Amino acid sequence: MNQLSSDFLYHGTGIYSLAEIVRSNTMLEGVHWGRKSEPNGPRFSRWAEVAAKFILNSVHWGEGGIIVLDRMKLEKDFQLVDYVDVDLSGTPWPDEPEEVVVVTPQIGDLDRYLVSVVCLPAILAEAENPDQMDMAMSECGWPFEAEGPEGIEDGKAALLNLAGHTKLNAWIPSCGIPVTGNWGIKPSTTYPILNVKN
Repeated sequence: MNQLSSDFLYHGTGIYSLAEIVRSNTMLEGVHWGRKSEPNGPRFSRWAEVAAKFILNSVHWGEGGIIVLDRMKLEKDFQLVDYVDVDLSGTPWPDEPEEVVVVTPQIGDLDRYLVSVVCLPAILAEAENPDQMDMAMSECGWPFEAEGPEGIEDGKAALLNLAGHTKLNAWIPSCGIPVTGNWGIKPSTTYPILNVKN
């Protein structure tokens, strides 16, 4: 891992969740497993490469991107807690470094902390494919309330908003933009690519 920065925190997720987080300008708390020592709040990594792997947790069949936030700005407004995630036996998950949890039910006014939204434009384009949207609705990774035709229109609106966002690829980590390969996206000649695999 070469993208360690004390300045930034990284959150990887599926493309539709990525679009909705940016559109709502809000990041909600992560999954809490009810362990006594476990902090509650939105979860991040100090490494872009680690955050990229969480795309597959969100959409094992699809693609996604990474939200990059300014750690120092977050520290001024919230408590940040380092946490090592463990399995049911209390053993740390292999190959998963410490997470950083922002102790709050949600981070509102996300643009205040936003450095960049890292996502390949070709992924945004393919995400508008109704077949991919149907897969998200049936498998996982659909953050919108509506489904069917209404949900597809809502999803397209969120994707359009992300495509025009001023922070889209405003800064790209040296490891590159994550691509899982699940959608057959062709390698970019414009951006460095990080191949994300299970």
